[in-house]
Amino acid sequence: MPHPVRAIPEGYHSITPGLTCKEAARAIDYYKSVLGAAEIMRMPGPEGKIMHAELRIGDSVIFVSDEFPGPACYCGRNGCIETWISGTGLEADYHRATGVQLKGPEIIARSSAGEKAALAALDRFEDRLTRALAQLINLLDPDAIVVGGGASQIPRIYQNVPPHLKEYVFGQEADTPILPAKHGDASGVRGAAWLWPLK
Repeated sequence: MPHPVRAIPEGYHSITPGLTCKEAARAIDYYKSVLGAAEIMRMPGPEGKIMHAELRIGDSVIFVSDEFPGPACYCGRNGCIETWISGTGLEADYHRATGVQLKGPEIIARSSAGEKAALAALDRFEDRLTRALAQLINLLDPDAIVVGGGASQIPRIYQNVPPHLKEYVFGQEADTPILPAKHGDASGVRGAAWLWPLK
């Protein structure tokens, strides 16, 4: 006879709060000393961080984990979209995966030659770009999206990204064209110049 499935596990309530902390281990020690929390379990992550921990306080359970904010951005924040879907983002991702520092054109050339690490980096890049552009389409429903900057020089994105947009666009329909900038990867500078007042 099969066991019945419990929607709410024994010892848990309908809603279990999860806390994301800058230093989860210190937070857990604090909750133990001040609130009398009992640690149920802890899953360690990279660099001594905590991926997931469970504490019992009274008759309730809370989840605690460290924050994983993503790579540092030039703006001073972490995990900005620029750190993932730009030429420098591609270079940083390849470096994180391989330990080798290359420029974007070198990574593209290696992918064309069939290097697995370069192909994997471009696959990750395209997936992130697809997800980001899908949200842009969800919010603004543009007639077309023009790609500028170093990323616009990756030829395969114009074939590989559009077919996957529907996986992330609301309603699973997307026919928004993804186009390279007509005047090259520095087209944004030209556009800014046109906005400069003549007087």
